[in-house]
Amino acid sequence: MKIRTITIPLLGCFIVSTLCCYSIKPVSPDVLSSPRAADIKVRRVVKKLGEVIEFAESNPGRIVQNAIVGEGRITRAMEIVEVARTEIKSKSFHADKNYYTIEVRGGKIYSEVRKIIEQGDNSLLYVIRDVEQPQFSSINILASEVEKVLSKRFDFIKTLLAVVLPCAIIWLGMQQGFYGGMRL
Repeated sequence: MKIRTITIPLLGCFIVSTLCCYSIKPVSPDVLSSPRAADIKVRRVVKKLGEVIEFAESNPGRIVQNAIVGEGRITRAMEIVEVARTEIKSKSFHADKNYYTIEVRGGKIYSEVRKIIEQGDNSLLYVIRDVEQPQFSSINILASEVEKVLSKRFDFIKTLLAVVLPCAIIWLGMQQGFYGGMRL
């Protein structure tokens, strides 16, 4: 019975410590050109036009000479669609998310249109779409194309607090005999 009583707090300490070791945090694109950029493990990149690239947890992206390189997969891709200007039925801009929704004749709707380039009688729509089954491949992204970077970092202070503090509480509890009379 004495061993079971101490098992619950120790299990709690173990779970908390494993969750606190690493955290995924945003990194400013300005940091990509700094000397400490080589230490950053990139997990996800959002490009300026809205594409999203995820890197494998076992093999995160690395920053090499103002570019992010590694084995990644595109989960949201850019598709360029050419539409005749006369075919566009309605166009609405969503300022909060910075994209357009365009409806063309025939009922087709293009949502998340990031950019519209008009050339002569046609319009080129830069549409973001989800990729059905993304495959990992070699990726090279220039720093100038990056809007947001998420990186995986070891968080020493949180890990230290998550391990030392609960262990100290358990040790003090054992010294006082709180766990079924068990003492060190």
